[in-house]
Amino acid sequence: MFQRGTINIVEEKNWVEDAKFVLEFLILSIFSIEFLTMEFIDYLNLENSPYVSLIDSTFLCVMFFPILYFAVYKPLLDLIGRYKDLLEIQNKSND
Repeated sequence: MFQRGTINIVEEKNWVEDAKFVLEFLILSIFSIEFLTMEFIDYLNLENSPYVSLIDSTFLCVMFFPILYFAVYKPLLDLIGRYKDLLEIQNKSND
C-alpha cells in the first residue's frame, strides 16, 4: 500500500473488507448485548423501574468495552507500533 524504497510500511490487505467485518462484528455485538440486557431486565421484572436506563447503559458499557478494546483499539495500537518500527528501520537505512 504505502511503499518507500524497498520497505512495505503496511502489508497489502483488503482494508475495505476488514473494515466491513469489524463494523458488522461491532453492530452484532451491540445488538446481542442490548438484547441480553433487556432480557435480564425483563427477567427481574424491572420494566417500570426508574433504574432501567441506568442498568441498560451500565451493562452496555461494561460488556461492550472489552469487545471494543480487542476488536478496534488493540489492533490499531499494534499497527501503529509496526508502522513506527518500520519507519525507524527506513530512517536508519537512509542515514
